[in-house]
Amino acid sequence: MKKYLILLIVILLAASMLFMGISCRNEGILIEEENPLEGLADLSDSQADNGDPSWSPDGKIIAFTSYRSGSGEIYIMKTDGSGQTNLTNDQSVDGTSFWSPDGEMIAFNSYRDGNWEVYIMNADGSGLTNLTNSPADDSFPSWSPDGKMIAFHSGNGNDFEVYIMNIDGSGRKKLTGAE
Repeated sequence: MKKYLILLIVILLAASMLFMGISCRNEGILIEEENPLEGLADLSDSQADNGDPSWSPDGKIIAFTSYRSGSGEIYIMKTDGSGQTNLTNDQSVDGTSFWSPDGEMIAFNSYRDGNWEVYIMNADGSGLTNLTNSPADDSFPSWSPDGKMIAFHSGNGNDFEVYIMNIDGSGRKKLTGAE
């Protein structure tokens, strides 16, 4: 049963990427042109690894992770590939960005404190805040539909659980696993 559930999740993820027209290949962020038979346009314009694309809610901007500076950084760009801007500018690894429902903020993973933490920042890169600040590895933030809470996973090694918290980091509550 578990094997079929994992297969279903992989199929749904692949189908959603095809539906959105975004794919990650080797070194670039690619988006399907209106006619898929005409190929893909490389938007990232970089020889470095680029990935983890995330559409802004209004569909005008794509946040993504790029290693062009030597470490993972959160960049944004317009959907035509122009206006590429590094938002995080840190020597540690930042990546896997997720837009807030109103498009005003971005949540992401960062290793800048010596372990994985969940951070948020304004969509222009200002207001950088560590929400989790814990000795555990915290990552993969996901916004609630109303933008008031963030779900994430936290743990050490192979033991991870699902938590939720307010967007200021308060009210951390474990939802899965034993107490």
